[in-house]
Amino acid sequence: MAIIDPDLRRTWIFGAAADRTAHVAMLDSGADALIVDLEDFRRHKDGVRRSELLEA
Repeated sequence: MAIIDPDLRRTWIFGAAADRTAHVAMLDSGADALIVDLEDFRRHKDGVRRSELLEA
């Protein structure tokens, strides 16, 4: 994803950090900025840190 001047970022997508399917959809959306929910970064009951699920 190319870095765009903040004044030109018109489309912002918010999504869950723990959902890989959402990550793909967000990346494919063409939005100017992608924001993941930091609440999902904590360790889940399955022991996986949600931040480890983020690919890019």
